[in-house]
Amino acid sequence: MRRNGLVAFASFVCFSAGALASTCANAQATSTSSGQAYPAKPIRLIVPATPGGGSDVPARIMTQALTDDLGWRFVVENRGGASGRIGTELAAKAPADGYTLLLGGATPNAVIQSVVPNLPYDTLRDFAPISLVSTSDFTLVAHPSLPVKTVQDLITLARSRPGQINFGSVGNLSGAHVTGELLKQLAGGVHRIHPVRDRQVGKGGQGVRHACRLMTIVNDDA
Repeated sequence: MRRNGLVAFASFVCFSAGALASTCANAQATSTSSGQAYPAKPIRLIVPATPGGGSDVPARIMTQALTDDLGWRFVVENRGGASGRIGTELAAKAPADGYTLLLGGATPNAVIQSVVPNLPYDTLRDFAPISLVSTSDFTLVAHPSLPVKTVQDLITLARSRPGQINFGSVGNLSGAHVTGELLKQLAGGVHRIHPVRDRQVGKGGQGVRHACRLMTIVNDDA
C-alpha cells in the first residue's frame, strides 16, 4: 500500500518449523505410533516480538480463531529481541514434529537474512510457509512543533535543513527502520536514526509513550 509516495506496510506470515513435508510426516507418524490423534498436546506459536506489539495481536487473533474452528489448543510464546532474531532462531531449532509454528515477518525472515552474515537459521531451508496472516500500515507522525503537514512538507523542510531532522524507529533493521531509510533517501536531509523501545517514540532517543503503530517519528534537533 502506498501513502504519499512511501511504501508503508508490514506483513506477517505463519511458518512451520522444519520442512513442511517432514513436519507433516513426522506428526502423522508420531500420532500413528502412539495411538493418539494429532495434536496430542498444545501447538506452540512463537512470536518474535514483545506482548502487545504489531505481530503479537494478529497472532492471538489467529490462534483464537483456529481454536474455535478446529478445537485445537495453541500457546502463544513471545520471544522478542534482536529485531526478531531470538524467537526466529528458537523456532528454527525446534523439532519438525508439527508442534511449533512461527509468526514470521519481513525483518527476521528477509531483511536480516540479507544483511547479517552467519545467521544461525536460513528462512528458505528451516521454515515452510503456511499462510499470509495479516498486513498492516505504518504511520508517519511528527512532533507538533515541526512545521509540516504532509510528507512533501517534511521532505522540503529536510532539504532546507540538511542534517538537522532526526527520526526514531522501533529498532535496527525493523520495518520502521527500513522504511525510514527510504524516507531518508527521498528527503536527502533526514540523517539520524534513534531506535527506541516498542510503542515508544521520542526526541533524541528519550522515549515517551505513544498509542499508535509507528512507522517513524520525526523531530527537530535545532
